[in-house]
Amino acid sequence: MTCWVPSMVPLSHAAAFAVAAFIIIVLPRPNVLFAIGRASTLGRRPAILSVLGAVAGSTVPLITIAPAFASAK
Repeated sequence: MTCWVPSMVPLSHAAAFAVAAFIIIVLPRPNVLFAIGRASTLGRRPAILSVLGAVAGSTVPLITIAPAFASAK
């Protein structure tokens, strides 16, 4: 029986991942811009409700699709 030993990630791949992750984290997403716009025009409560709506809009499809991915082999 052979044992699989993971190898180190090449430095070039790690650097590319770090750059991509930094760009994704730093750039504001559409939901963030929407919440900032709502907060600046309507105030805190509508902005919080907008964020909750965006979270619900992202969570419902995720929950409905998750069982299909869990059962896939």
